[in-house]
Amino acid sequence: MYLARYLWSGRFWYQIRESIQDQGGYVSQTLYDLGSDPGSLIVYPGGNSFYLDQDMVETIEERGRNVRYTELENIFWPFVEFSIRRKLQGFHNRAQTRQSRKRPLHDSDEHT
Repeated sequence: MYLARYLWSGRFWYQIRESIQDQGGYVSQTLYDLGSDPGSLIVYPGGNSFYLDQDMVETIEERGRNVRYTELENIFWPFVEFSIRRKLQGFHNRAQTRQSRKRPLHDSDEHT
């Protein structure tokens, strides 16, 4: 799963995509169209916290994608408000380190 950015009508547009095998090659599949402002799908309940729009997460899951919430958080991290990102940076970095240690050395054919 990755964030795709492209220019459309003079504005950047964003989509969450994944690459899937198709006839011996790879093609991209759009899982969710984020529009021109991915930050609008970040909810700030107060304090130094945030979460992602639940309807978006459920839509991606309905498309057959087993969503790891931390993977989505990583995609949205650059769009989190700067002051909150700065305060949470240490936690985010530690979570990234733990995730990289948990990944297998060799990926299976299963797409995650």
